[in-house]
Amino acid sequence: MRTEINMGGSAADYDSRRGRSDLINGSIETNANGEFVRIRKSAGLKEFTSVGNGPIRGMFRLKERLFVASSNELYIVTTSGQTLIGNIGGSTELVQFAANGTDDNQVICISDQRGFLFDDTSGFAEITDSNFNPDYSVASLNQIFWVNKRDSNEFQGSNLANGEVWPALRIASAEQSPDPIQYVAQKKSAIWFMGTRTCEYWQTDVSDTDVPLRPVLGATLERGVGAKFSVAEWQDSIFFLADDFTVWMINGTSYRKISDIALEYAIKGDGFKEGYTAPQRAEGYFIDHPTHKLYVLTFKSAKVTWVYDVSTGLWHKRSSENLGFWRGRTSALVFNRILVGDALSGQIWELDENTYTEGDNKLTFQITTPPISADQADLFVSYIEPNIEVGVGEFSTVALGVEKADLVEPLLDVEYSKNGGVTWKAKKPIKIGQHGNRQKITRSYQFGRTKKGFNFVLRFTCADNIPLFFYKVFADLELGQ
Repeated sequence: MRTEINMGGSAADYDSRRGRSDLINGSIETNANGEFVRIRKSAGLKEFTSVGNGPIRGMFRLKERLFVASSNELYIVTTSGQTLIGNIGGSTELVQFAANGTDDNQVICISDQRGFLFDDTSGFAEITDSNFNPDYSVASLNQIFWVNKRDSNEFQGSNLANGEVWPALRIASAEQSPDPIQYVAQKKSAIWFMGTRTCEYWQTDVSDTDVPLRPVLGATLERGVGAKFSVAEWQDSIFFLADDFTVWMINGTSYRKISDIALEYAIKGDGFKEGYTAPQRAEGYFIDHPTHKLYVLTFKSAKVTWVYDVSTGLWHKRSSENLGFWRGRTSALVFNRILVGDALSGQIWELDENTYTEGDNKLTFQITTPPISADQADLFVSYIEPNIEVGVGEFSTVALGVEKADLVEPLLDVEYSKNGGVTWKAKKPIKIGQHGNRQKITRSYQFGRTKKGFNFVLRFTCADNIPLFFYKVFADLELGQ
């Protein structure tokens, strides 16, 4: 009987006994009603420019300029080229930026618990005020820079439109819980002070000239930040790995958990596999893609990157060749491009839907389907048929102005498991069709018997330089006696 197999992704109905669906370097796309449409290969990385020696530690768009922290140097990048501004210390940890002053003429960069200012008029200098004691993050509200003090529940503000001066009286503490502040995020006329156990919401209060902020009672989130480098912002939203290693999203004054059970078991372990080491070192950032709004969360020690798609509410993974985790570390929407900074070098990439590699490296798509089982009988699978776009490869040559199909043909590798994904066997790859062959049938035959109570799972992999679209997967299934 021809049966449609449910497509994967990180399934919310996770069941360790029955295997794990998975999606790497691909995005699930839905229609306006939230119904599944297809899975497409993720956008590739096209070279844009190289800045310094790397790694890229942060990028900040201000008008049509891009401030880039590469290793211990700060640059300004424009469409005309790049300019080295100065040395910001440190070498690898992420940095934070904010803008302030008249027409945002002043930019602050927090690097390894030091602060640096760039002013259009006075240039670049380190902040030397003895009262200044920053940790990691910085925000700007009503022309005042705000930072959290290191190892403290206190925060402090700068002079009005002047990040060089930090008044001794412009200091307060988040006291809902005396937990150290990990991150400071400005949203509209308010600031979130995000601690290790709670996140407090403070609004503007012009009646207090020293600290023109006040806490909003009842708006505190009883959940803290478990990895300060994981916090990412987009419009009115904040994303972060929480103190219990679940993932949360704040929007305005509301908040909710967005991690699914597959991600949570992966981080913390599920009894079959150990959890990730050093999850408190996880790094996060946001990609403002026109179709897929993406929160990217990398666990570098575990060599894995998870991606949350705001448009669908679903997670997938992203991976770079020979790395495990994705090389993208930070992002900015500037110059009408989506730019991505590299985690290992000074390369800045353009995220491009029409690129199917990452520079000279392969971009390998892989999907693992949810399991199929028949608990009361054996299951026989005579063939499987992935419904995908065929004949879309760029493997072609041009002779005398006429495009001709090359002999090389892209392939879809097929593996199957009869024990829920514990062990795998490979089948002969499915040919996707030479360039222009839109009538190609994509089938693989003779998968044999899966014993009752066990689970049949498929895994498809494609590393070729082609666009890839998965619509459905069918299987011819018969039950035994």
